[in-house]
Amino acid sequence: MPASLNVLISEYLQVQGFTKTAAVFEDELNSEVGLQDSVEKMILQIFSYIENYNLDKLFQVWQFLHEKVFNVLSETQSKTAADLENTIYKLYVVNCVKNGKSDKTTEFFKKISEIALGNAVWTDWFALPYVKNPETEKTFEKYFLPQWQAAQIIWLHNFLSLAFEQVDKCRLVSCVEKGMRASLNDSIASNASQAGPSTPGSSFETGLVDDFSVIAQCGTPGSKTSYRSFKSIFKNMGKS
Repeated sequence: MPASLNVLISEYLQVQGFTKTAAVFEDELNSEVGLQDSVEKMILQIFSYIENYNLDKLFQVWQFLHEKVFNVLSETQSKTAADLENTIYKLYVVNCVKNGKSDKTTEFFKKISEIALGNAVWTDWFALPYVKNPETEKTFEKYFLPQWQAAQIIWLHNFLSLAFEQVDKCRLVSCVEKGMRASLNDSIASNASQAGPSTPGSSFETGLVDDFSVIAQCGTPGSKTSYRSFKSIFKNMGKS
C-alpha cells in the first residue's frame, strides 16, 4: 500500500472527528507488520524477531503470511512457502544455539513440536541441543555458515516479493495507484511539451531523463536505506 494512502486515511479520520480510530490506525501502522509494509520491512521485522529470540512474534508473522499472502499461491508455490518457513525456523534455532541461549533453544523445540510432528525435515533436529559442536557435525554444519544464512535471506526476499505481487489489492489501493500513475504521466507529458521540439541527438538523452524521473517518483527499492538495513542483517547473522 502506498505510504501516501496511509497519510490520506489518517487525515480523513482526523478531519471527520474519528480521533480515537485515527490513533489506533497510527498505532497499528507503527507496531504491526501487514500488507501495507514493503517486503524489505517485513524481512527486517522477521530477522529482528530472530535476533531478539522472540519466537511468538515470529510465529505470528508466519501465521499472517499464511492467512493473507500464501493463501493465493499455487500448489508448487505453497510447497516452497512451507520449505521457506522451515528454513526461517532453522535460522532461529541456530541463532539460539550459536549464542548459547539454551533456554530459548529448549523453548523452541517445545513450541515447534506440533509443526515438526511427522515432518521428516525436523527428524534430526531434535538432537541439536545435545550435540556438543553442531557447527562441525555433518548434519548441521552448513546451517552455521554465513554463506548459507545469507542465501536464505535472499531467497526470502525474492519469494516474498513474488507472493506479495499476487495478492489482490483492495479497490481503494487500486484507485489511488491508478490516480498516481495518471498524475505521473501527465507530469511527464507536461514537461515534454514545455521542452519544445527536440533537437537532433537530444531525444535519446531526454528519454533517459524521463525514465530516471519515473523510477525516482515510483520509489527506490534499492535505496541506501534498504542496502544498509540488509547489510546489517548479513552482519548480525554472521556473528558467532
